[in-house]
Amino acid sequence: QLACPLDLGCHSVRDLVFLHQEIKSVFPDTGREETRLSTLAVYGDTNPTKLPVTTFSATSKTTGLTVAVVGQMVLDGLVKNKGVCSPMDVQAADKTFCLAVLERLRDAGVNVHERSILL
Repeated sequence: QLACPLDLGCHSVRDLVFLHQEIKSVFPDTGREETRLSTLAVYGDTNPTKLPVTTFSATSKTTGLTVAVVGQMVLDGLVKNKGVCSPMDVQAADKTFCLAVLERLRDAGVNVHERSILL
């Protein structure tokens, strides 16, 4: 008897985190129009029955790795701000905080693809 309807022995089922955003801007000084696109697609690992279990869901990769990266940056002294603050206001070494976090996530296999389209 199955423990739940999803317990079908389908060991290749993976979860997916997908994010796509489009930001359209008009610059008032030049009248130039631009669309910025950001896309994130992360799949969970397959074969969760492999021992030892070293697989991660897409949700754990995108949330857990982000928390781990930021925590490590704080422990390494790369973040000097204290208390609650906007990510855009935090500096980490010679980069903005957001770019530093995205760089470290990219090294861990979580990639945000960005591009601009001038209209």
